[in-house]
Amino acid sequence: MAELTNLRVLTPSKKKLSPGDVFSMQLPDDRYLFGRVILVDLPRESAPMPGANLIYVYDVVSDGMEPGELSPDRLLLPPI
Repeated sequence: MAELTNLRVLTPSKKKLSPGDVFSMQLPDDRYLFGRVILVDLPRESAPMPGANLIYVYDVVSDGMEPGELSPDRLLLPPI
């Protein structure tokens, strides 16, 4: 049985992550949340597991795939 989530699966990018990349998450109401890749492949001593990435998730919600302004003062979650 598939696990339930309140985010819809979007087609993942096939390119390698880079700092500054913006990504989107689709909500059940067809609106979008956005995030940004801050650091990739963090060193083991700075991360919970090898190959971890630092991302920001913003409180910016949009009806389309284009985010508004994504600034650190608009974080939905602390850096994860």
